[in-house]
Amino acid sequence: MENKEHIKAIINRTFEVVQKVYKYQKETDNGIVKQSEPLSFIIFPKRENNEIRISEQELRFIFVEQLNKEIREGWNVFYSIETPTKDIYRFSDVETPLCGEEIKIENEKRKDTGEVLLNGESANFDLVIHDDNFNRIALIEFKANNTSKSDHAKDFKKLTNPKETEYNNTVLKYFIEIVKNTNSGTFSNLHEKIEGNEDIFHCCSLSNGNITKEVISASDFPHTASIPLQTNQKTNDYEQETKPETESTIECKGKNGIIQISSNVGKAPETAGDAG
Repeated sequence: MENKEHIKAIINRTFEVVQKVYKYQKETDNGIVKQSEPLSFIIFPKRENNEIRISEQELRFIFVEQLNKEIREGWNVFYSIETPTKDIYRFSDVETPLCGEEIKIENEKRKDTGEVLLNGESANFDLVIHDDNFNRIALIEFKANNTSKSDHAKDFKKLTNPKETEYNNTVLKYFIEIVKNTNSGTFSNLHEKIEGNEDIFHCCSLSNGNITKEVISASDFPHTASIPLQTNQKTNDYEQETKPETESTIECKGKNGIIQISSNVGKAPETAGDAG
């Protein structure tokens, strides 16, 4: 079996297990709700307000459990955690994340304008898989809860930087994410954040399972009115404003423009203008 097939199997099992862990193994006032045969000994803990915390840590540890299972069954690999990158990066005080070569180019411009030069530093990959000679064969980043576009961009910058794989162009790259719940808005919102990186993206909804295909195939805006008609309700990237009572539409303002959604779900949204 090739390395890619091993990792595919690990991701599939990880998504299956993390769903069951979330369903049966959440910390409660009365302790842990147990399965008869738990697939993992990870639990989702609760915060001080009794809400269940969902983070990339549960995802990462369950992935490692499944990786260890694959190793025990014969895959001859090793792994490292929080593995330093080969290149340097700049993530703060810049519009978009920069790698080493881009920092050099930016500093050349700043020399001409007298601006303060940028420094870069090594970042980390969440997990790296190595072959039996300890060479890197897979770079992996984990994410949870549909964080900001800039947060996604940092991980994609590391994963897609050619310098990280110039020693071996067969190195595999994975961006693996979990979210709690999903609807058409979630799909389109995530789609915008991963656009251009669909080939390395994998996502699991704790309520709906593997949603990778739905996110990849989603358009920038959902084509059905699945957003509740509530005044001044704010979602991740859209702010809803109700029309006067004589009209039954809402406007969703986003970076790509304004869509009008009719209360008649069967009608496709219309785009108009530049929202700025």
